[in-house]
Amino acid sequence: TRAALSADGDVVAVGWWNAADGVSARFEVWDVAAGTRWFTRSHPGVAGGLQNFPQAVELTADGRRAAFASWGDGDGDPEVWIVDRDAGEVLRVDLPGSAFALDLAADGTRVAVATKSVHANQFGTTGEVRMFDTGDRNVQAVGQARLGQTLRIAARDPAATRAVFLVGPPSAAPGPIPGAAGVLWLDRDAGVSSSVRRTDSHGRSSFLLQVPNDPAWIGRRLGVQVAFRTPGGTVLSEHWVLPVVVD
Repeated sequence: TRAALSADGDVVAVGWWNAADGVSARFEVWDVAAGTRWFTRSHPGVAGGLQNFPQAVELTADGRRAAFASWGDGDGDPEVWIVDRDAGEVLRVDLPGSAFALDLAADGTRVAVATKSVHANQFGTTGEVRMFDTGDRNVQAVGQARLGQTLRIAARDPAATRAVFLVGPPSAAPGPIPGAAGVLWLDRDAGVSSSVRRTDSHGRSSFLLQVPNDPAWIGRRLGVQVAFRTPGGTVLSEHWVLPVVVD
């Protein structure tokens, strides 16, 4: 019922619906050039139960990651998931209802999903749009930057003992910082604040960013990058976030 092809045509992702029983689905990713299947997942349904149906299938241009969305069958199995050729399943989400649309980011690390509040076979007039992240980046914004509220920023570096959260306006071009590896994406001349946080045994830390309760801030972008303190020295995070302030 659904299929997606990589840019070079070497990888195809497919969503199968079982027309015989009407309630089962199967999802696969094939390496067309090699003639091998590197991912498969079956969702057998229950006779007379809710109908599972492959609603959306997407691939990154290089065919390395695939995303699937389905109606589900009302149990605890995921309706949305992302798989990576090398890392396997990197995201799985059990939605409150059926997925009706899906859009995968170009790098395969984020997915936007439109979901009905109940199963597609059930009457309902509400739904929502959700965005999910695989957590591949070493700096993440967990939530939205809303006026007068706090926004949690999560960071991770397995070697870090401290995480210095840097907040400021974005720079026109990245530049080095003496004594630190990597580049800074924030404008030091415009003012950059810093907050130090301890990391756990896995190098994870978080920081609560307070958004001013001022309507003049609506539409502004808050740049956040992290300087990790490691035994080998200070390392600037490869990734950074730029959330937009909303009402």
